[in-house]
Amino acid sequence: MLQALLKWTDRWLLASNTNKLFMLFQFVVLSQLYLILVVTCIQVLDPGILEPNQLIVSRRIGGVMVLISLLVLALQPLLSKASRYVAEAILSTIILVMHLYLAYSIGLLAITTGFITAAVVIICISLTNRVYAVLSVLFTVLGLASLIYLSTHGGIAYAPLLTRDSLMAGNQSMPLMLCFFLLLLPYIVLYYSIMMGLKKIWRDREIQIKYYTTTDTLLNLNNRRAITDTLQAVLERREQSKLAIGHLSVFICDLDNFKQVNDQYGHSTGDLVLIEVSKTLKESLREGDHIGRYGGEEFLVTLQDTDLAGAQVVAERCRMAIAEKSIAIDPTTEISITASFGLYSTDQLESIGKIIQQADQNLYQAKQNGRNAIVATQALLK
Repeated sequence: MLQALLKWTDRWLLASNTNKLFMLFQFVVLSQLYLILVVTCIQVLDPGILEPNQLIVSRRIGGVMVLISLLVLALQPLLSKASRYVAEAILSTIILVMHLYLAYSIGLLAITTGFITAAVVIICISLTNRVYAVLSVLFTVLGLASLIYLSTHGGIAYAPLLTRDSLMAGNQSMPLMLCFFLLLLPYIVLYYSIMMGLKKIWRDREIQIKYYTTTDTLLNLNNRRAITDTLQAVLERREQSKLAIGHLSVFICDLDNFKQVNDQYGHSTGDLVLIEVSKTLKESLREGDHIGRYGGEEFLVTLQDTDLAGAQVVAERCRMAIAEKSIAIDPTTEISITASFGLYSTDQLESIGKIIQQADQNLYQAKQNGRNAIVATQALLK
């Protein structure tokens, strides 16, 4: 049963909104048939629990709900997108009637009624149009209030589906408790499925939001915020372990004359160049190094536990790989580009602002030195 429930949940998650709606109509059909089966079995086990006349009425109402749901399912291929709102209205009405009649039949004070009320509210809010959801909740509250008023003032009988003897026995009647549990079971199944579905949707959205807030989607790299957060986290760890700080190196890579590429070949070619350069940089870095897009054509790279000499080796490997790369912008044209690097290395506790400022100053000097060059400095001993 659990496997079937998980499969139904997966189908529900992958289905479109319209298909989810019609899957709920399927649930209505199956749950009503199930309820008819449950009360029939309970009547066979203990004929003294249920009132025969009220049982006939319950079966008729359940049958009407099943016929309406089957009719909607049969018309599903003919319904247009606009008809979905009509289907939602019908579904909300069916669920509302099912719930209110069940509450009226088995008693408003039954635990089963309370749980089903919460389930119905969540079902309507989660799976129907906002207007229908609000109306369904409103009519549920008004309907329950009306039933409570009528039953307490003698307008209607309390729990007419149950005999007086079974009501007097209360929780001492095992068949009655079994009846309540079996009536509740379909709603537990649907409630669980919806909650699992919503939980998965929320998690997927959290992952999506995190991706779009930390990733440059063009290059599939960390964006400026993410790479600076990574560098800040490294600095905080260094500050916490003052006895073993180690070396930290950072370099900024800036493409030379990139504006000319955009002006001569267009921004789509500029995007292609950025994509190819980012791939080249990632291939040239070591495992554990972090890279992100710092600006338009600037890349920021952090090298942990790497002194000045080691960082210069990595930066030189990146510089040569970019300079040697030919980028095909169409079947007959290839272009190449170079990059300048500003590198700064430190074994002291320094702020992120100072580290990036030193690397940026070195980058400026590399540009002044004729581009396609590396300028590297390290922190002075105090």
